[in-house]
Amino acid sequence: MVKTENILGLPMVVLACFLILFSSAYTPRAIEIITAGIESTGQAMKTSLVAVITNSDQTPVIASETQTGKKPVNAEELKCMADNIYYEAASESVIGKIAVGRVVLNRVKDPRFPKSVCEVVYQGSTRQGEAKKFGQACQFSWTCEGPAKTVYNERYEESKKIAYQLLAYNSFSDSLKNALYFHAESVSPYWSKQKKLIAKIDNHLFYVDK
Repeated sequence: MVKTENILGLPMVVLACFLILFSSAYTPRAIEIITAGIESTGQAMKTSLVAVITNSDQTPVIASETQTGKKPVNAEELKCMADNIYYEAASESVIGKIAVGRVVLNRVKDPRFPKSVCEVVYQGSTRQGEAKKFGQACQFSWTCEGPAKTVYNERYEESKKIAYQLLAYNSFSDSLKNALYFHAESVSPYWSKQKKLIAKIDNHLFYVDK
């Protein structure tokens, strides 16, 4: 029988527990509600989190359409949300896309931000790919990078389904509560030092006000 002890003379299981506790104390807390649905092996989902997005029956329904059992949403708001999820997180996981969408909805509820999805997404932008005023930053960088191109691919369809779930049913509302800001891990904006980091999801860091 192999003796599972290390140079410190501690059983490997005990050492592993110490390492987990140590690392968790210095790692931003991830989204509990979402990650609770992921098996510890990281190989499959236990809940219907992804199923609700990928299920073909969850095709978005806009306000001008009528389908029994499905809640219609405003077509313009759906497009604004889907576009923002796609352009900010097209290469991210389903969880990463949901997180970006939740930030938009959190801003809609916050009195310091505009009161509609489209106004939040295009805050600071003319919607023609440029800032409203010289020196004024767009809240989401893609809105200041030229007119958005129409896209038709699987990633956009996934973004649209996520947007629909968020708008129609306020899905995943227990996730990333109060998170109002995020940025890619590859950059370090000046404002990040003034906020509290609460989660790292895929390649994005999410913050709340201190």
